[in-house]
Amino acid sequence: PPGFTHCAYTMFFSVITLILSFWLVAGMVMFTGSSAFADRTYTVSGPAKRLNLPEVVAKVNGVDVPSHHVNFEFNRVIRSNPNPLNDKQEKLLVAKIIDSEITREMVFQNAKEAGTTFDKKEVDESYDVLRKQFSTEKAWKSALDARGIDEKILRHSIEMDLMARKFLESKVQGLVKITDTQVKNFYDENKARFKRPESYRSQHIFIAYVPAEKRMKMKRDELKANAEKLRDEAKVRMDKVMKELKAGGDFSELAKKYSEDAGSAEKGGDLGFVYKGMLDKQYDAAVAKLKPGEVSPVVESPYGFHVIKLNETRPSEMAKFEEVKGSVQNHLFTEEAKKIVSSHINVMRKKAKVELLYKP
Repeated sequence: PPGFTHCAYTMFFSVITLILSFWLVAGMVMFTGSSAFADRTYTVSGPAKRLNLPEVVAKVNGVDVPSHHVNFEFNRVIRSNPNPLNDKQEKLLVAKIIDSEITREMVFQNAKEAGTTFDKKEVDESYDVLRKQFSTEKAWKSALDARGIDEKILRHSIEMDLMARKFLESKVQGLVKITDTQVKNFYDENKARFKRPESYRSQHIFIAYVPAEKRMKMKRDELKANAEKLRDEAKVRMDKVMKELKAGGDFSELAKKYSEDAGSAEKGGDLGFVYKGMLDKQYDAAVAKLKPGEVSPVVESPYGFHVIKLNETRPSEMAKFEEVKGSVQNHLFTEEAKKIVSSHINVMRKKAKVELLYKP
């Protein structure tokens, strides 16, 4: 959303996650290069197969940066992206992931050299958060196996990430002070950013042109060649949904049953409040024709087919200073802290010996 009216920043941690963007992915910690991987066999699966990455994509001061994490993150992005990426986009994505992994290894090495420590309790808490996402021990073990790791390696990796984060926090702590005057000035000088546009809360049932399982299995050329067929198949699936909806089916239950939007399906297709202009223009246009409680006909977007139910609307309004004061303060802090962290990382980069062994 425009401005910071709905953006909650956690001061130190937000700085770290903004600078080192690929550390936590899809609820599973990504794992730093370590000799613990030396005796493990890692099988590349999914879209990452076509990358044909070497086992080691880079070296930082002689330490290997393995391709495990690059493959894992690449697959995650491809799975979550509703449309296939072209060659240029894929190359940019791979380069960004590799650069993130290089930075991650570099920061960890500096943290270790500085004697940064961590609390074992924090490791246990982070581990438990991950473990609780899986209902059974079998599902948990399967998730670990799919990433080519075991519990020992996971705990060690959490320790390493905690160390690196604490190291960067120490570089920021006490150096940034944001005054009330700065906060008020920012608000007064950026009033347009705090004008909340019209918003609405809707539910949708989404049928993708290309279901997630096919995006994983089909090559990009196959997807292009079969685009018309895939669209026709998606239309058939949506027609089935509409038939049940018109027969009196409950919208929320049908969304849970049929919607291919993994993020909202389990919530009955509820997207919560969004500002006008945030979603695709076809979606906005369809919502504009509805009154609260009404359901749209089938709407086609660049991603697939939607049927939409409008629940509530809110008019445009100016956010009051007291409502956004905390968020603005956190934003100003984060911006200053980012500069400090970026400066330290640039210094590390200049001192580090980085060998890039794979160029997309």
